[in-house]
Amino acid sequence: MKRFAPLVSRQIESAISKLTATPHYVCAGHSIPDLPPIDASVAEQRRIRDQIVFGKRIMPGDSVPMCRRIEYVVGSVYDAYDDVRADSNYYVITTDRHVYVCLDNNNGSPSIVMPTIVDPSGPFATSDGYVWRFMYTVPSDVALKFAVPGLMPVIQDNAVRAAATSGIVRMVVTAAGSGYSTYATSRVLGTTSNSTAVTLHLEPTLSPVANFFVGCALSVTSGGGNGLNTPIRSYVANTVGRFAVIDIGPAASAINLGSVVRIAPNVVVRGNGQGFAGLLEIDPTSNTAMGVLVTNPGSGYTQATATVENNPLFGSGAVVRPILAPAGGHGSSVVDELPTEGLCVSVTFANTQMNTIPTEATVRTVSILGEPNTLAGTPASALTFRAAAQVSLNTPGGVPFARYETIRTSDGNGSAVVAFANTTSAILTSMRGTMAAMQVLIGDQSQTVATIQALNTPTANAHSGHLLCAANVDPIDRSPTSSEIVRLTIRT
Repeated sequence: MKRFAPLVSRQIESAISKLTATPHYVCAGHSIPDLPPIDASVAEQRRIRDQIVFGKRIMPGDSVPMCRRIEYVVGSVYDAYDDVRADSNYYVITTDRHVYVCLDNNNGSPSIVMPTIVDPSGPFATSDGYVWRFMYTVPSDVALKFAVPGLMPVIQDNAVRAAATSGIVRMVVTAAGSGYSTYATSRVLGTTSNSTAVTLHLEPTLSPVANFFVGCALSVTSGGGNGLNTPIRSYVANTVGRFAVIDIGPAASAINLGSVVRIAPNVVVRGNGQGFAGLLEIDPTSNTAMGVLVTNPGSGYTQATATVENNPLFGSGAVVRPILAPAGGHGSSVVDELPTEGLCVSVTFANTQMNTIPTEATVRTVSILGEPNTLAGTPASALTFRAAAQVSLNTPGGVPFARYETIRTSDGNGSAVVAFANTTSAILTSMRGTMAAMQVLIGDQSQTVATIQALNTPTANAHSGHLLCAANVDPIDRSPTSSEIVRLTIRT
C-alpha cells in the first residue's frame, strides 16, 4: 500500500510529539564481538534490551523530519515543481543553507544563478529565468546536530506559512495547437467609456480583421491600469483605427493615453479558487503555444482545469494544464511539500553526564526505548538512566574478567554479561538472579575469580517500556573527557 506524503509527515509529527511528550530515551549498548545483524524477532529485542548500558532522554529539539538532500550546483538543470510528480529534483539547499522550491526552470535550461533571496512573501525570479520559492533556512547548529549523509532537516518557517497562498503559479502546455496569430503589443492612443464598457483606441498596426482578437486576454503591462488582465469582448478594425472593447471596472477606467497592453489568447481557469489570470505565449515562428504567462496566480485553488479562449478562426488546439500548489500554498506545510523520508533523532552523550552514565563500555548498538520504568516500577523521567550494574571488585589473581563473557555467582543463583572489567571494577548487563556484596563471581571463559566489594544496581529496567528501533554502529570508545553525538534515522 502506497503511503502519501501527508500521511508520512503526520506520522513523523506524531512521532516527534510522542518522543518528547513522554519519556523516550536513546540507549547505548554493547554487543558480542561478531555483532550479528539486527532483526525484528522477539529474541532479538530481548538481546538488545539485555545489552543496554545506559540511556539519555530525548528532549525537544532532539528530533527533526528529514528529506533527501539536493545540493545547488551551478549549471545543473532542476525540475520545476509539478503536482503530478513526486520523485523529481524540484528543490535545492544552497551553500548558505537556504532551501528553495523551483517553480519554473525556464523550459529546462541550466540554472546559472544560485538563489539567495530570503523573502517569505512569495516567489522571485533570477536572471537565468528560474523562479524560486524560499522555504526555510537550516541554522548552523541544526545542520551539525542532524548531519546525516544524503539527507537534510525539514523545518517549518512560520513566516513563509503565513504568506502562503494556493495560487496557480505555472501551467504546462500539453498540446501546442496550431495557427495562433492572435497576439500583439500596442500603446493606448485613447479611451472612451460608458456604463458597461471601456473602448481602447489601439495602434493602427494591429490586425485589420474585425473580431480578430475577440475572446483573447488584454493585459496592461505599464501605465494606467497596470496589472489588469481582462477578456476582449469585441474588436473593431476600420479606416478610423483599431478598437478593443473590455468590461468596465476601476482598473479598466484607469487605462489612459500611453498605457501599454499585451494581447494574446486568454487562459481561463475553472476551479474552486478565484482570481487567476493568464495569457498563452505564442512561438512566432511556428504559431504554436509554448507556455503560459501567469499575470495573477489567484488563490484558494485545490482543484482546477484550464482552457484557451480566442477566436478559433485564428488558432486552435492548444491544451494547458494548471500546476496546483500543495494545500495551503507553497511553504504552508513543508513536511507535506518536500519528500520527507523519515525522522532523525540526535543526542549527545556528554562524558559521564555528571556521573550518571558510565564511560568505560564500548558502545556497539544504539536504540530508542520509550517509557521505561525504574527498578521500583515507577515511570522513568530523569535525563539519564543506567540499565547496567556497576560493581567494585577484588580480583586476587590480577587477571580481569574477559569482555562479553558470562560470569556467575559461586552459588549459581546469579549471572551477568561483562560489558567492561578491570581488576577493581566492572559494568554488567544481562543480569539474571541475584547478586550482592561479598558474593564470589567466576568467569565462564577466563575462569577469573573475584569478590564483589560493592554493587550499584541499575536505575531503570531495560525490559520495560517499548523498544522502537535499534541499529548497530561502529565502535564508540567512551571516555570521561569526550562527548559523542549519536544520530538515529528512522525511515518511514
